[in-house]
Amino acid sequence: MSTHLGNTGKVTEYVIEIEGLSKTYANKFTAVSNLSVKVPQGVFGLLGPNGAGKTTTIQILVGAMKPSAGTARILGHDILRDSLTSRKLIGFLPERPGFYDEMSGRRFLCYMGELSGLSHREVSSRATELLEWVGLKRWGDSPISQYSAGMRQRLGLAQSLINDPQVLFLDEPTANLDPLGRADFINKVRELAGQGKTIVISTHIIPEMEQMADHIGIIARGKLVVEGSIKELLHNSRPGIYRINVSQPELLVKELEARDFIVKTSLKDGQFLVETRDGDKLSATIVAFCSEQHQQLRLFEPVRADLQQVFQEALERVGGSDGS
Repeated sequence: MSTHLGNTGKVTEYVIEIEGLSKTYANKFTAVSNLSVKVPQGVFGLLGPNGAGKTTTIQILVGAMKPSAGTARILGHDILRDSLTSRKLIGFLPERPGFYDEMSGRRFLCYMGELSGLSHREVSSRATELLEWVGLKRWGDSPISQYSAGMRQRLGLAQSLINDPQVLFLDEPTANLDPLGRADFINKVRELAGQGKTIVISTHIIPEMEQMADHIGIIARGKLVVEGSIKELLHNSRPGIYRINVSQPELLVKELEARDFIVKTSLKDGQFLVETRDGDKLSATIVAFCSEQHQQLRLFEPVRADLQQVFQEALERVGGSDGS
């Protein structure tokens, strides 16, 4: 993993470091509470229910809002003390991007590029490249007023990349896309990550997050509940649950319920699930049972967790959302 040297003079292997970030409004409502997380290079997902605090967190990180407490560093540059530098390193696609409808898509991209400090020649070349990349080459010279919601979202993605940022923040980016558009967007996110960019995505759509992200942080009620790589989180979620199929599961239920290493059993609609503290003991017990009772063991496999399971378990710890 690459390292970065920021304005603190400290070398870090993380692209974004968030420390104790909080946001409380004048009405005493706390949207983000003491949030700390380190984001490695790649695709990082902020996952949470609507109102969990994801958008507020991103708005603080891109400089659109001041935190009540805490700070963050982007590639080593503090977002408060060195905000001009940190903003030059990022691109941002808000949930509801704004446009000048009378402009063409090309002119809009050039205008935003010039505001970012690019020369006329640079923005012209970059705009052409991005219009083709997001699939708007044919409509690049048409007024934005004629664009569909999905086309506007793709133009917003192009705008967020006009300055070729190292870090990209995308807030609910697939909201206005149809299924084909969403699939294409997911591929583009992975393509950007392959170019070495770091992408922070907020969403509540779990299947999309599982396809896009390398690491996630689950937020609820403005607090970080759990974070880590998706692979690690899936591995650690309910590791002791097994799916079993034997000839007479009722007999096995009675056998297992007497064992101290069994947490619980569930037999419903022909599916037998067992949660255990010791998979090896469970396996040995089932083999012995089948041999003694002349039962056929048709299936014995661990239940693979999915991101939905991880998400639900995380929310159960805090009781839901209530942020913004």
